[in-house]
Amino acid sequence: LDSFFGPGVVDYVELRSLRIERMDAFIAVHGVEEKPGIRALLARLKEQNIPCAITSSSSIPLIREHLGNLGLLEGFTALCSGKDVPHGKPAPDIYLAGAAAIGVAPENCLAIEDSPAGLEAAWRAGCMGIFVPDQDRPDEVTLSRCFAVADSLVDVMELI
Repeated sequence: LDSFFGPGVVDYVELRSLRIERMDAFIAVHGVEEKPGIRALLARLKEQNIPCAITSSSSIPLIREHLGNLGLLEGFTALCSGKDVPHGKPAPDIYLAGAAAIGVAPENCLAIEDSPAGLEAAWRAGCMGIFVPDQDRPDEVTLSRCFAVADSLVDVMELI
């Protein structure tokens, strides 16, 4: 950030903490939005006996709360938190933990991601990354690391 704003103008840790605080406040009021197609995708995975894990930077209690509020908790075989691995995304640690939790080699895992850092983590772990853009559009580097790009989770079902 120093190269963009100048030295000492922005404290990254403070800025990140403020972003997390504001995001948590927004979610406390509005809840977490369900991604279109998630229920159909989870049903398809269950139907085909395909295990799936959440690999999130959030804590396990927060993951449980959000999925529970949406009625989606039972759809996942394992919950993996970035708080429980040595390095967060874009390091591969969370995807390696997710693959181990479901007993599947990373190279046999599809990793559905909505951020470039998450896609990089999946790629570095050896997973086949599917990018489903949310706020960030994929750049050339991200695209080069993708197994596929899908407009929504509904489109992901065609790839399974």
